[in-house]
Amino acid sequence: MDRIERQIIQALKGGELSVYELIDNQDSSLKELLSKLKRLSEEGYIEIAKGKVKLTKKGEEIQNIKNLDRITCRFCQGTGYEINKFFGEILEKYKEITKKRPEAIEKYDQGFISLDGVIRRVEFIYERGDLYGKIFVVGDDDLFSIAAGLTFLPQRILAVDIDERLVNFINKVASEYSLNVESSVYDVQKVLPDEYRGKFDVFVTDPVETIPGIKLFLSRGVSALKGI
Repeated sequence: MDRIERQIIQALKGGELSVYELIDNQDSSLKELLSKLKRLSEEGYIEIAKGKVKLTKKGEEIQNIKNLDRITCRFCQGTGYEINKFFGEILEKYKEITKKRPEAIEKYDQGFISLDGVIRRVEFIYERGDLYGKIFVVGDDDLFSIAAGLTFLPQRILAVDIDERLVNFINKVASEYSLNVESSVYDVQKVLPDEYRGKFDVFVTDPVETIPGIKLFLSRGVSALKGI
């Protein structure tokens, strides 16, 4: 068993986790993680169902790997990013806007990450120098497009989502606040329209919590990037 596989087992010793949560608990690329999960499943150490991963009896019986509870920073949620004055002001505006967003519905497997988490995501993209270009958002339950747009740094943000309520809300807010943000209805199960292909510098997505879903959302985002 290699280091990445030990990280996976170590995290699961604390209980069942989603594939998303496992991404945060190991150091490999997504491709390598999925390969490791497949191998651990085939060898009988883990079970994967509906985007959730848990140890089998065989996995639980591994004695030399322990879960010692959380060791990352509680103040920054383990991200290493502080919300400074500039982004703190963005957060306050974003909080007010999100109070009026459409309720999440099970039909589209919607769910929101924390408001602070969205702002830290914007900070991460800013730090990497990628907040200034054209950004493609695949599925925008979290209203990332609005949070990023409130900085007035991106040249253009296009958020696509299957939920027409969300699309209408994003366009309404963008108009009210004069943001470089637009939104369109799009189902990721369909081929990405030519008008989106190869037009963007960065893509952002928070896909559904299944391995096929993750692959599908990522493939659509990659298709929108320039030079691909």
